[in-house]
This record gives sequence, structure tokens and C-alpha cells, in this order.
Amino acid sequence: MKAAVTDTNGTRKVYAVKPLEKITVREWVDMTCPPLSETLKDRHDVLVETLLRHTKIPRAKLEVVNLKDAENLLDQMEVVLVDAAKARLKASTTLPPKQFIHKGETFIVPQDLENEMTFGQAESLEKVLLPACTTDSEGYAAILAVMCLKEDEQFTTTILKERMELFMDLPVLTAFDVCAFFFGCSERLRTSMLRIVGLSPSSQLRRNALASMNMEKPTDPSSTSAEPLN
Repeated sequence: MKAAVTDTNGTRKVYAVKPLEKITVREWVDMTCPPLSETLKDRHDVLVETLLRHTKIPRAKLEVVNLKDAENLLDQMEVVLVDAAKARLKASTTLPPKQFIHKGETFIVPQDLENEMTFGQAESLEKVLLPACTTDSEGYAAILAVMCLKEDEQFTTTILKERMELFMDLPVLTAFDVCAFFFGCSERLRTSMLRIVGLSPSSQLRRNALASMNMEKPTDPSSTSAEPLN
């Protein structure tokens, strides 16, 4: 779904909602970080704020979009969030990929994280990278950069910056699949992430918004589910 806005100078710009399968980790982070304001109390407000972040349309320009077009954009934004909820649920209950290809390179997904993780990988995640996150979606690229290496490649901190930037352009569905597996099989990683981000306002609001769409039940704040928070 697209909507066009014409500026006073005659410049026409088109804003669109991408389907989930075309959204990258970078774009997902833009949608979910920083956490949504606690003042956003209902489904409509959450969808509007998420739409503004995703399409990059200024609020002033959204206000002059034809009502029917704006409502269609919000409907499509809702579809993306619902599809994301379904994808995360599916990722948490299916076998993970053993590898994935990104920009022509193959990266291996470790299948026994607790026994395959090195001291350097654990230190990089727990002491440096994850503490900088405010939501777990910010941690996707970091986790993948640390844990998903090329065949016979040894982990070194010198690759982190370049590898994290590379994985920011990874399809977010791949990140859902791999990170859901990591959260599910590694108590250490799951505990580290929960301790750092907790139940952020954006996590709780989106969950409650999705609950209103009958997609999932409101979250118990004491839950330690393996499902990623964002």
C-alpha cells in the first residue's frame, strides 16, 4: 500500500508500507527503537507511531493524506505487526536453519549454543554489545555477528563492527528464525537479554495491541518466555 503527498512546492513523494518479508533488521530496529512512549495507550496510537517510524512520513504530512489512504496504510501496518507475531511464534516452535546466505556469503548457525560458544563470544555479548541495547531487536545484529560465523572462521572482535553492519541489512525474518532458536536453547543468552531490556514499554504496548487484534494474550511481566521481546 502506498500514499502520495504533494508539497506546497509541487514535489510529490510516495510513502509505502513494506510487507514483512521485505523488511530488514535495520528497518525493524527503526520501527521498534527507541521504545514507544508510555503515553501510547491504545492500538490505534501504536499503529500510527509505528507507521511514522516505518515509512518516515512526517506527522504533518500524514495529516494531509487522504483519509482512505491513511486508513489503508494503518491497515497494512497492522498486517505487518500481526505477521511478525505469527513469524516469531513459528520461529520459536520450528527447527532453526543450519546456515543462511546473505549477500552471497554463507553463515553457519551453531546448533548447540551452550557448548559451542567461546569465552570471547560470551564476553563480547554480555559485557559490551547487549548492555547497549534498549530492546532486543537492537541486539539481533550483535547476536548474529558474534555467533554466526563463516565455515571454519574463528571469532575475533575485529570483525564485529563490519559484521554487525552487514547483518543490519539481513531480512528480519531470518533474524527472527535464528535469534528465536538462540533464545530458546541458551538460558545464558536469554537471561542476559531479559536482564538488560526487561519488558520495555514498546514490548508491552505492542503485545497488548496485538492482543486486541486477537493475535496473542497480554504478557505476564514475570514471564521468561524464550520468544524475543521485540
